[in-house]
Amino acid sequence: MVEPDEVFYIRVDVPGGWTAFRTPITVKDANRVGFTVDTDSNEMGNQDTIVEGASGSEVSVSAAFWNATSSQVASATTVMLSAAAETPAGAGKATAADFTYTPSTPNTITFAAQSVTPSGAATLAGLSVTDDAVVEGPETFLVGGSSALGTARASVLTIYDNDADIELEVSPSSVEEQAAAQRVTVTARFKGTSSVLTSATSVAVTVAGSGGAALGSTCPTTGVDACTGLTNNQMTVSIPAGGTSGSGTFMVTVPDDGVSESGEGLSVSGSASVGGSAVAVESASLPIVDGGVRVDLSLHEADSGEAALSEVTEDGEARTVRVKATASAAVGSETTFSVTVGATGGTATLGTCTGSGQSRSCSGGDYDRGAATVDVVIPSGGTSGT
Repeated sequence: MVEPDEVFYIRVDVPGGWTAFRTPITVKDANRVGFTVDTDSNEMGNQDTIVEGASGSEVSVSAAFWNATSSQVASATTVMLSAAAETPAGAGKATAADFTYTPSTPNTITFAAQSVTPSGAATLAGLSVTDDAVVEGPETFLVGGSSALGTARASVLTIYDNDADIELEVSPSSVEEQAAAQRVTVTARFKGTSSVLTSATSVAVTVAGSGGAALGSTCPTTGVDACTGLTNNQMTVSIPAGGTSGSGTFMVTVPDDGVSESGEGLSVSGSASVGGSAVAVESASLPIVDGGVRVDLSLHEADSGEAALSEVTEDGEARTVRVKATASAAVGSETTFSVTVGATGGTATLGTCTGSGQSRSCSGGDYDRGAATVDVVIPSGGTSGT
């Protein structure tokens, strides 16, 4: 039978005028109430864990009898839930500064008579987990309950620190195609503004190619767009105890392959744990600035072959000018350059001309143009276009 604690007494009668006395004996019911705590938050999933800043409405609490059958439950039972710090206090244990539990009405779980199945689960409404800016490890507190049948066995709920998430930063913000190796600094930074961690945090950093860039770990090497010299393109950045950031460096070589390309770069990602729990690490990107192809523009009279056009005479005659784009190497895909005719920076002013041939007339300015812009196309695999 599931029932509250019961007391009986042992009485001792002493002959000869001595005072009798009795000793109370408490009978503890073996069919105790036990609890399981389940947190179904969007961030943590199905874990006995709650995130800083979350509320008790995200905590689902259920209760169960131990060693009892429905026929043994004589009457309806209500279990009143509680949340409290663990004692004695110590490392990894939440304190009154980490959470509060002040429900406006008691949170309860009810068992009907002749039933070991609760009528439903309850939440910890009124529980508030402090969202501070301090980097700290996981901390625990107890969720328990009491009823007429006695105190239930408590379960442990763990607070996960949202300030322990890490973001990666890289400097410089990009690297260029060139022969010399370039130094890249990777900084791992906690999102919190202060830290109480008593040990260093190691962030495992991995460098990889992005945007189609092939990355090698051994320099020099062929057939790749960049190489780092790191073993397996991996390194470790350490954030010291009590600190909020740490840095490490590596050298990257990006050979000038002479090919026109865009969108290539390096991605820098990482993984880490704080207090035995994995934390989120935001990655960083390092674009590669293409230095493979340089293009020069030149002007030519339409019928003068390759002779450059550098000056014209004031004679009122219209001329057909050929614009040529010459690349230092073959372009990887068809490339169009938009050339502005009459770009700013000169002393001559733009006028307006109408008509053609002998009937052409101009007013104002020093010159006119047939079009404001001209598109010059270099075909795929080519080195020039007009």
